[in-house]
Amino acid sequence: MCQADPSWVELVLIGGDLAYARTDWFTTLAAQLTAPATEHLTAWGKPMTLDTGYHSPPTTPPLSTLRTQLINAYPTVGPIFA
Repeated sequence: MCQADPSWVELVLIGGDLAYARTDWFTTLAAQLTAPATEHLTAWGKPMTLDTGYHSPPTTPPLSTLRTQLINAYPTVGPIFA
């Protein structure tokens, strides 16, 4: 059996691109990026950074739709931002 808690997520890469991470990691890893569009937030009590400029492939639903689907399927997951 494998158990995980969403609050354990500290780094997310999508297609090799930095999408979400602890703020200190994001700052270090994104130092080479050219002016990424980011949002600083607190998720599960931790300072995190989200790349708000990320665009999914045309065949993928928008991130807002995916978030709604995840929260509907796993109500205990949301809301994550506090």
